[in-house]
Amino acid sequence: MEKLNYDKGYKERLTTRKRENEVLHKNTLEYKSQMHTKQQDFEAELKVKQRKRQPFNAKINEQSLANATKFRHAREQAEAGETMVDLDQQAMHIAEEEEGYLD
Repeated sequence: MEKLNYDKGYKERLTTRKRENEVLHKNTLEYKSQMHTKQQDFEAELKVKQRKRQPFNAKINEQSLANATKFRHAREQAEAGETMVDLDQQAMHIAEEEEGYLD
């Protein structure tokens, strides 16, 4: 009889602890999700603040990325069949735009 009572109590304790673990796990997942969201928001705010603090550098960086993209496209077109002369002309055009931009 004592063994049956112990087994019955064990099963009840086991189900109770399983429920407690599920609740704890759920709370942990919610906490991690909140912290992830908080970190993303912080990073987004930081980018905005950095751009406000250094508008000229941000503009230069954006222009540099745009020119790199143009150059990459020109190189891809050259690989697709255009001559290297066309590629050089496009590269010089991009360089001239940068010089005019920086003046």
